[in-house]
Amino acid sequence: MVKKVPIIVPKDVIGQRLDRWLLQVFPHAKFSEIKRWCRTGQIRLDSKRVKGAEKIEEGQSVRIPPFLENSEGSEDKVSPLSQKSMESIGAWILYEDDEIIVINKPAGTPSQAGTNNYKSVDRLLKRYYDQLKKNVKPRLAHRIDKGTSGILVLAKTRQAAESITGQFKERKVIKVYRAVLQGTLPKVKGEINASLIKVHKKVVVDENDGLPACTLYETVDAVTSGIIL
Repeated sequence: MVKKVPIIVPKDVIGQRLDRWLLQVFPHAKFSEIKRWCRTGQIRLDSKRVKGAEKIEEGQSVRIPPFLENSEGSEDKVSPLSQKSMESIGAWILYEDDEIIVINKPAGTPSQAGTNNYKSVDRLLKRYYDQLKKNVKPRLAHRIDKGTSGILVLAKTRQAAESITGQFKERKVIKVYRAVLQGTLPKVKGEINASLIKVHKKVVVDENDGLPACTLYETVDAVTSGIIL
């Protein structure tokens, strides 16, 4: 029996239908094919059979057929990376061993490809290693929003992907973000608890239908006047 490949649902697609999200992730696949793979059990959500219309939530594990992940589709038509792009992508890599790749994802680059978008971390890294003639297939095990820069861990093997995905899902990983804010916070250090939901590509507070979220914050530095250069 061929083992299915797990991918993790990112927070920026909460509430979308499973089948339509997978069509965005794998634009080379046909919608009718995705529906059929759902019905036949080749695609599963948290190890459960699905019909495809299920609304997805952050952190859920989606198992897909290996042939879907390994299919290049229209990506074959993309021109090779330039030497400058190769150097830039190589500079992302902070750490690498036989199991994982740790990169510093730049802001503006999506973690995962969407429809007609091949300039994403997963596809750029694959093209990077292909051009180096290395048999490496980076697997996303968690996500960072497109506009956010920071540490992203990718797996080189299915076992590593499952381990990393499980650690994020079980909240064993501590996430630390740094942000520049306009205005002042009520306290230098505190805790924000709210129920959040995504509406029209924006995250808003919704105490009835939102998912609980807790953020611990601390002000690192502040400027009361003048201009930061």
